[in-house]
Amino acid sequence: MSSPVRAPRRRADVTAAHEAGPHGPKPAAVPMPRRRRNYADPSPKWHRAWTIDVSKRLATHDSGVAFDFRPGISGGESRPEVVDSPCLKWHGLLRDGTPGMRHAPGRLMRLCLEAAVLFGERAWDACQDCAQSTAEHDYYMVEDELWVHAHPARYGMLCLACLEYRIKRPLVAADFIDAPVNAWNAKVCAIRDGAGAVPTAERATLEAASL
Repeated sequence: MSSPVRAPRRRADVTAAHEAGPHGPKPAAVPMPRRRRNYADPSPKWHRAWTIDVSKRLATHDSGVAFDFRPGISGGESRPEVVDSPCLKWHGLLRDGTPGMRHAPGRLMRLCLEAAVLFGERAWDACQDCAQSTAEHDYYMVEDELWVHAHPARYGMLCLACLEYRIKRPLVAADFIDAPVNAWNAKVCAIRDGAGAVPTAERATLEAASL
């Protein structure tokens, strides 16, 4: 006697059953998106759907999903509304009222991870306070005690102007360690020569922003 033949389950049905679970809806396991190492290469395709504005600390998806990024890590459990970037320098918050709120939990988590990975790659050298690039003129190394005092989170960058603003005094030669990166930095060399490094205009901008 032959056994009864059952109709194969469609892939969509299997996915839906997995997401539903025995106790109601739940997000499926979402793998971490693959990072792009070569920015000239447009693959993988998911990168193309995002617009990253480091100056505004904003990641926007073509579907309308938007994440606002803030310095440091969230300190909370990873969930679709908030996620830490892999570099631990930024955490993203889902902007209220975006279409992303209507996505299925698994899809929303995937978009959240994509935003965190891509923003972390683009903003790796951005100052935690003003978001300007520190890669060229503001790449330096200071004494550990000073850095921990100015930036307890430790991860992330600060331009020299924002570092001075945090410690409430001008930087001096003794603040910098004996490292090659400091010998190559014109601003650090100016400080060591007693000429100062941070233009008055930059200090004025920071002070005005804090008022």
